[in-house]
Amino acid sequence: MQKKPFKIELWLEQTNTNLNNILSFLARICFVVSFGALVVQVFLRNIPFLRSTFWAEEMARFLMIYMAMLTISIIACRDEHPKVDTILRMLPPKIANIWEYIRYILTIIFLSYLVYYGMRTVMRNLTTYTAGMKIAWGYVYFAVPLGSFLMAIQVLILVIKKIMLNYRGIIEDKYSKISLEKLVD
Repeated sequence: MQKKPFKIELWLEQTNTNLNNILSFLARICFVVSFGALVVQVFLRNIPFLRSTFWAEEMARFLMIYMAMLTISIIACRDEHPKVDTILRMLPPKIANIWEYIRYILTIIFLSYLVYYGMRTVMRNLTTYTAGMKIAWGYVYFAVPLGSFLMAIQVLILVIKKIMLNYRGIIEDKYSKISLEKLVD
């Protein structure tokens, strides 16, 4: 008999959904604004006697960076980042499950490293400015620790949910046992 979900499990799921909705909305705004800026620049470049904008390409580039760093968190929530799982599929579910925990822990350690050194880079570059928009490079570099922090939160939520599922007796069999012959076909 399976145990009922914990209240914290339901709260984590709701919080996760809300966070993903906010991040998705912000990423869409980044995309629309960068696309709009590039369209304006292309039109201004082709109209005689008008100067093209000097800031549009730079702004579009920076917004695309932020968009990518915001969306890595959403992908982490769904556990859809690329991974090599061929060997994992041949292992028994319990061993594959243990490997998942190890992978999550290593990911959180790496993301913590990115947050720490990313913030150091941000702080060092608050006095240097971009060529076109004249904003501090630190604000551009802030995308890396922000995205890494958000992804670390999502991975931590994944770990907590996985622990609770295992406690309730539900072992996700993402990596069902298959043979090499089936992999080749």
